[in-house]
Amino acid sequence: NLLGVRDVVNEIKLAPAPVPPSADLELEVEAAIRRRFGLERRGIWIAAADGVVTLTGVVPTVAMLDDIQHTVRSIPGVRRVIDRLIVA
Repeated sequence: NLLGVRDVVNEIKLAPAPVPPSADLELEVEAAIRRRFGLERRGIWIAAADGVVTLTGVVPTVAMLDDIQHTVRSIPGVRRVIDRLIVA
């Protein structure tokens, strides 16, 4: 609603977020799990390649399983999470 403006052309383009090296991403995931849950990742194995993080292992509750998935998905550079965690 500006006087004299007839049209606005939006040419903004978003570039994908850079993917950190796999080893760095694995360390980021491990650090996030440690910060969020206050525990070491005993029983959880983490592998990362090209922004895809695979989690394998055992967690004690369904709530923790959901929280871990949410935490990992929120890390910059994570494009996809393959969840092979089980509750036991």
